[in-house]
Amino acid sequence: FGFRLNNSTIGVVGVGNVGSRVASKAAALGMRVRLNDPPLERETGSARFSPLDDLMDSDIVTLHVPLTRSGPDATYHFFDRARIAAMKRGAILINTARGAVIDTPALSAALGQGRLRGAVVDVWEGEPSVDPELLSRATIATAHIAGYSADGKAAASMMMYDAVCTHFGWEKTWEPGDRLPRPEHPLIDPEGVEGKPEETLRRVVRTCYPIMSDDGELRKVSAMAPEDRPGYFIGLRNNYPLRREFPATSVRRSNSASFPARELSEIGFRLV
Repeated sequence: FGFRLNNSTIGVVGVGNVGSRVASKAAALGMRVRLNDPPLERETGSARFSPLDDLMDSDIVTLHVPLTRSGPDATYHFFDRARIAAMKRGAILINTARGAVIDTPALSAALGQGRLRGAVVDVWEGEPSVDPELLSRATIATAHIAGYSADGKAAASMMMYDAVCTHFGWEKTWEPGDRLPRPEHPLIDPEGVEGKPEETLRRVVRTCYPIMSDDGELRKVSAMAPEDRPGYFIGLRNNYPLRREFPATSVRRSNSASFPARELSEIGFRLV
């Protein structure tokens, strides 16, 4: 969209395991980071959190909250028509939390009217059904696969394994270690563009994870009969192709003064 990351603000709503990592990586990319997490704020008393209203003039707002329907921090339709209208005009909304955290018609309308510049949607209200109008208007649309990397699956398996062993008092003998499959691109030579570090970042990230291929696969549901869409959505998840995360890929370092070595390292890549 033509804006510079290091001149942009991101609002992170929900600062648990995922949200805190997003915040850390956004800061590493030079973004101004604002955090909102009322339960964590009450628990810690930390002054680093801001009211949700203070995040609404962010260039990007990204959601990392559980779906809850009651209580003081209920998140069902958390971002409804009024909340989306309060966002900065031309902002981008990212939802990798749960589909019903956002009011689907409200988001679709905001995109259709040009009030929001874009939306990245990995989770869908009413899954495995996907709203075709929101799908057509989303900037990037994926089939609830944000955590479906091989590394993510191994980490989830390890968490379950640790919990079971701890519960039964068993010795822990299994460790995934280096047994994960080799990444498609173990080494990337970005041939950085002089004076354009963000283009180098973009090139490396898109090579490691060409997210638009996932986007393209999901958009095929638009040509399907409504009754066939849920099964296709489930199939995309059950037969998801191999994807490794950034630490599995090395990047050849450039001597160019504009080469974003620190940024690449801090978002997870290994430099060689």
